[in-house]
Amino acid sequence: MKLAVALIGEGEVKDCPYPVYPTSWDSLNTTLQQIDSDYILFLDKNSKVDEEFFKELEVDEGSDFFYPNVIYHYPNKQVVKNYKQWENEELIQALEIKEYLPPFGVIIKKEKLNLLEDYDYMTLYAFLYKNLKELKLKHLNTSFIEYRVEATHLDRSYESLLLREVVKQYPLKELFKKVNWKEEKVATATAYTLIGNQLKEYGDNLNAFYFYQKALQHFHNQKTLQELLVTLFRMGEFTQAKEYLKLLEKEKEIYQKSLKVYQESVEEVEKAAQKGEIIQDKAKIQAFLGLKSAQIYNAFGYMLFMQGDRDNSYYYHKQALFANPLDENILHNAQGIAEVVKKEKELDGMLKRVLQK
Repeated sequence: MKLAVALIGEGEVKDCPYPVYPTSWDSLNTTLQQIDSDYILFLDKNSKVDEEFFKELEVDEGSDFFYPNVIYHYPNKQVVKNYKQWENEELIQALEIKEYLPPFGVIIKKEKLNLLEDYDYMTLYAFLYKNLKELKLKHLNTSFIEYRVEATHLDRSYESLLLREVVKQYPLKELFKKVNWKEEKVATATAYTLIGNQLKEYGDNLNAFYFYQKALQHFHNQKTLQELLVTLFRMGEFTQAKEYLKLLEKEKEIYQKSLKVYQESVEEVEKAAQKGEIIQDKAKIQAFLGLKSAQIYNAFGYMLFMQGDRDNSYYYHKQALFANPLDENILHNAQGIAEVVKKEKELDGMLKRVLQK
């Protein structure tokens, strides 16, 4: 077997009997063109393989994509993830493919690798999602890699964009085979609601809102309406939320109270920011940030900037813009701090991914 290693980012691969090619997401395609090998093992600085991994490695030439089990090292715990042999049809239905396949340690047949689209840390998942019907997957059930999970600020707009592109690529009936399609309008509304839920989980309220709207157009139902309201609360679109609240029949009082909590919390945090005050109560901070409100992220970004913490200020302003990219005040503040920390290109890329149709 002729194999090479593509190492994303800084790091090293110890006791590796195969050539190692250091690279980055930006230069990955150029590196792949330079590799003269039948198969490529993808690793990054957080992934670790030992000599035993290479000794036990058995690659079936009839398969195109191989993946091992992973020992995940979190800051406070260790988790062993034994994956399973997945069928392509099962994975097509996985809106969150990261739950089913590891981020690194995968081996791909080089002849299957055309130009990879840049989705940063989601690049390999994007390749897999978009080519599932043409690939034969193989689980390396006796192989393990170790992976160190860092507490980093992931830009989840890559995941949002990939999910939306997958939805365009595959018919809803292929993505949601477990949904009862005998009642097509209800099934379509269910599918769109599930997509909206996943986008909301990423923090992309705007696109989640669009999918909830599409769901309600196919079949008006209270569950979707409730999910839509949460996106409006998080975006700070309170006037619009009040109009949708009029349509709510079930648990109306609960959502009216929730709206009040959002409004009062935003008002309190913004007043503190305007006065130049710093919120010190950790429980209060946790409660405010737990609302995942665009306006609260924006206010915290301002507070941190006033404290001189420019990097974390940028993070919260970026989160605010991701939570509501239509708010002009949030956009202005995010662009301002991005210029200060020299991350204009990064912020602009995130904004384009969220607004891409």
